[in-house]
Amino acid sequence: MNSSSPVAAFGSTTQHAHLKKEVFFSKGGWLIPARERALIDSISSGAATYGEVMPAGILRLLEMLSLDGSSTFCDLGSGIGRVALSAAMHSRAAGVVGLELSDSRLEQAEAAAEVLSGLGVPLRPTRFVSANLATCDLEAVAGATHYFMCSTAFGAALCRSLAERLSRCPSLQVLVTSRPLPPQPYLLKVGQIDGVEYSWIANGLAHVYVKSWASAPPAVLARFLCRDGVCWAPPAGPAEGAWRRGFVFGDDLLAVAPAAGQ
Repeated sequence: MNSSSPVAAFGSTTQHAHLKKEVFFSKGGWLIPARERALIDSISSGAATYGEVMPAGILRLLEMLSLDGSSTFCDLGSGIGRVALSAAMHSRAAGVVGLELSDSRLEQAEAAAEVLSGLGVPLRPTRFVSANLATCDLEAVAGATHYFMCSTAFGAALCRSLAERLSRCPSLQVLVTSRPLPPQPYLLKVGQIDGVEYSWIANGLAHVYVKSWASAPPAVLARFLCRDGVCWAPPAGPAEGAWRRGFVFGDDLLAVAPAAGQ
């Protein structure tokens, strides 16, 4: 990864690991009081189980998302803040939000942010919010364009509820999850990212969803729909999409241009 990459704003995977050890001083986000674990599990059985994306996996996700000054990134179930603070360190997002129900994890995330600031690490504006993912107004609380959820331990009902509520958020552009959403009519899956390292698997997948073809960021669509100068043109209506030559990726839109010789 070269220095011009948007995720190279601060440090490397090695430095990231050092910060993980020095800044995230808890033994892990799974160490929460029994009352907090019971509260989280009451929302979605097993949701208090703690797992996370590893540093190299976070950088891979951020590179795919291509966050810029018009983007706000939100981690749904942000735990002790590793993903959110990584986005704050390594992206050009206008802001970063972490939503978490466990007060203990929120305190660790906020403490980590303070330590990073004290070390002089450049951070995008970041806030951590106490929120119940099953009931909160996601647009009001986060208002993000790009969402991530490490959803492997989330129940199907919670995932479906989040998809339904996110689909009604005017700001939503992309949702990335650590496991596929259950069958639902609210969001479209545009592809998946391989080689994402999690705490439980070294070569996992991340699944990418959008609200509609029209609202999806061109940079994200281009990563999944283009290959060797040929891109799949998403359907404009009920008709099926098609592979077209001359599909061009501009700053503001994806458009089908005439192929050479036509």
